Amino acid sequence: MKKIIALLLVFSIAFCFVGCKEKEDNNSSAYEIDINYYVGAGMISEAKYALGLHPDEIEKEAEQGNDGHNHEGGDGHEDIIEFQKFDNKDVYSVNGFYYCYKSGKESDGISCIIGTDTVFGFTVGLSSKYEVSSAISNMKPESSVADSKDFFYMPFKLENMEKLSVSSGKNVLNFYFENDILIAVSLYNSDKWEY
Repeated sequence: MKKIIALLLVFSIAFCFVGCKEKEDNNSSAYEIDINYYVGAGMISEAKYALGLHPDEIEKEAEQGNDGHNHEGGDGHEDIIEFQKFDNKDVYSVNGFYYCYKSGKESDGISCIIGTDTVFGFTVGLSSKYEVSSAISNMKPESSVADSKDFFYMPFKLENMEKLSVSSGKNVLNFYFENDILIAVSLYNSDKWEY
């Protein structure tokens, strides 16, 4: 009788370890599946707007605000919406995100979203290249040197930046790093956006 109980105990412990190992594996890939889903859908989880949105929709929200450029966000705080032009690019800036489209191509909708705060749970200025590349490793990221054109929205010139790129369909997600620290993230539609 003792041998049967000991044998049952051994099997139950073995099944517990097997179950824990499977659960651990599922948790690590679930994060990547979420990023892959958002990229394919043309969205960033923390961003208010998605790729393809007509810029007039952002402008309407800006006009509805108290002073013409503020409106209440989903968190109860006022969002400040600013419009800027960079060469042949028109850009709306809203809460740490830039929503970009080519000048004269409003009908294509927002073609590029740039995040400069928290993007997919990664914090700009704090998250490391290792942290990001580990989270997206199953998406087979490509590493390359970032071109200065990638940072058209910056008031100063950046050099020697690295980027990790992944894609889903026609949408491309870039993570940009300086000294292995995340400095920005962009998501764009490769058919409608060129740096």
